Amino acid sequence: MKKMVILMLGLIMLAACSQKNVSYEGTPLKIAVIGEIPEYDNDRVTFEEISLEKFKEDSAHIAKNYNAVMITPLAFDKASKDTYSAVYHKANMPIIFFDSKKRHYPFVEKGMSYASASSDSFNDGSHTTLYVSDAKTNEEEIWTFPLENDDDLPALYTSIFEKIEAL
Repeated sequence: MKKMVILMLGLIMLAACSQKNVSYEGTPLKIAVIGEIPEYDNDRVTFEEISLEKFKEDSAHIAKNYNAVMITPLAFDKASKDTYSAVYHKANMPIIFFDSKKRHYPFVEKGMSYASASSDSFNDGSHTTLYVSDAKTNEEEIWTFPLENDDDLPALYTSIFEKIEAL
């Protein structure tokens, strides 16, 4: 009986750990995170926490040293202030607005904050938005990533990482 309990606990722990595995096999990526660093396992992707102020002050350096910047819900209110919208437009690197039901709009549009933006007007089923702005051409490219349920989170990460690698 004791062996059976240990075996069951081992299987449960294995299942829980497998939820955090992301099967990205591409080029190694280094992603700066503003907010909460995601918990998952993949040797090819490294997350480093940075502050919003550091990104604003030195976005050119960050663009040279990271493949993307990820902004998570923990930072949405502050990151959507007008003082940061120009940073996203001039960054010349992928910016991931992770789990933003309001997509990228509250961050890049002046006069709109995350709290004030209506989620109904942006509700297209996307979970995360990848935003790239080219300051020289004044063009933006946007990709959205849906999430059916939390069990699909590893596949969502894989899709995001593959898109970043392709850029």
